[in-house]
Formats: sequence, structure tokens, C-alpha cells
Amino acid sequence: MKQKTAKPNQRWNYYVSLSLILVIILLAGFYLVRVTSAVTDGFKISDQEVKIKDLKPTNQILKEQINNLTNLAVLQTKALANGLTAATQIDYLSIKDIDVAVK
Repeated sequence: MKQKTAKPNQRWNYYVSLSLILVIILLAGFYLVRVTSAVTDGFKISDQEVKIKDLKPTNQILKEQINNLTNLAVLQTKALANGLTAATQIDYLSIKDIDVAVK
């Protein structure tokens, strides 16, 4: 019996068709991966936006507390309440004829 061989043109068409099918499958897979990652990123972003919206009032309250605690008048009142007194006269020590940080 004689074995049939494919014509070169048919073989070329077969390889081109197979190559195109593989390229289409690869592109479809890449597309699906990109779409699902985009959707996942969208959900993550929306979750973060909700967290930001929830934390804004807390942040404002904390900023007000910082402003109140660092206010000079409040600090002076707390210092006086703890028994500290205001420094009215400051005497500095003067050191003469002494070298400091000599090489």
C-alpha cells in the first residue's frame, strides 16, 4: 500500500492555522488575567476609599486634640496645676579662662 503524504501547501496551512489558534488562546488567557486583576484592584480601591471616608472624622478629632494639647495657654495652666512656677529671673553661670573642647 502506498502511504499518502500531505502536500507542502496543506502542511503550511496546517501550521499557520495551528499557530493562529495558539496565539488566540494565549491572547484570550492574557486578556482574562488582566480583566480579573483590574476588577480585583477596583474592589481594593473602593475598600480603601470606604476606610478613608470612615477615618476622616477620627483624624479631625485627633488633630483638634493635638491643637488643644500643644496650645501654650493650656500647657502653662497644666504646669501651674502641677506646682511649677514661671521663671522670672534667670541667672547664667559664667566660666572664665577655661578652655572647652581643646584639641
